[in-house]
Amino acid sequence: MHIKTTTINNELIVEKDLNSEFLRTATVSRTLVGRYHISILTEDLKKYPVTQQYSESTLVGVDVGIKPFAAISTGENIDNPRFLNKSIKKLKMLQQRVSRKVKASINRKKAVNKLAKQHQLVSNQINNFQHKVSLSLIRENQAVAIETLNLKCMIITN
Repeated sequence: MHIKTTTINNELIVEKDLNSEFLRTATVSRTLVGRYHISILTEDLKKYPVTQQYSESTLVGVDVGIKPFAAISTGENIDNPRFLNKSIKKLKMLQQRVSRKVKASINRKKAVNKLAKQHQLVSNQINNFQHKVSLSLIRENQAVAIETLNLKCMIITN
């Protein structure tokens, strides 16, 4: 199968060849900023081993927290990204500007568009930070165990 779409808002869309027998669904979505994404669900028929043996020197456990982003079993703490503070302050300021605008006005639409772009920027920054942390953990270790917690309840109780 070959995916090809026409240009949307003068943006070049990447063409991709896929094996159609493994393709299940494809969904095109548009963000508030105006970017388009395609999500493709395929089936993987490979057999993966259920358990593997790892040496203890290459095992690491990660404890997700609130103040430090994560605590690693080696004793290292990964702090929350400080660069987000500036972006979140700007997000608050833009939200206040939107709330002060008259509803259904052109200036409100402009302010909402700026707010959506800032939300997208913050989301991209968070995803980028998480990807860099996870990539560094994977490159340094053979196996990573992560504790699953309900952080919303932890924030409320603390």
